Amino acid sequence: MGNPAPAPSSDAVFFVRRGIRRGEPGTGARLACAIATLALLGGCATGHRDTVDTLTDWYHSHQGGVIGQQRPPPPGAHDPYPHVGLGPREAPVLPSQDLRDDITTNLSEQRALIHREDATMGPIPSVADVPPPPTTTAAGTQSASFAAASSAPAPPTAAPSSPPPSGWPS
Repeated sequence: MGNPAPAPSSDAVFFVRRGIRRGEPGTGARLACAIATLALLGGCATGHRDTVDTLTDWYHSHQGGVIGQQRPPPPGAHDPYPHVGLGPREAPVLPSQDLRDDITTNLSEQRALIHREDATMGPIPSVADVPPPPTTTAAGTQSASFAAASSAPAPPTAAPSSPPPSGWPS
């Protein structure tokens, strides 16, 4: 077969060790960049606050009242998570396939009927299609019903005298 490959010599360096050494040029700049990067990443851990959130919070605190207060947590926010093993173990009882087919058929028939009625009645009129109210012909005139309502009631008129019907006492 052949000779095995020779082992690398002990003085061979596969990975060059680079570290920060005193007196090396650019050491202070690299250290400052590392500290600045860690500080920026540390600021991200406190939560995301963009301009919209900041302006909204300022407006709510300026407005005051109930909207300026902190909202309470939703119900159950501090409760432990539910155990998955406590859920139902058997599949739910579903209606038969025939009943589901009947329901589907009825719903599609109702939808087709609504589409036919919409096509028969035409489009729904918009606010722009409503005619303007009628205008009065002369200034200060009233409609007949307003004129009759505002005038004095007419005196009762006497009924014309006619002979009483037969069978009535006279």
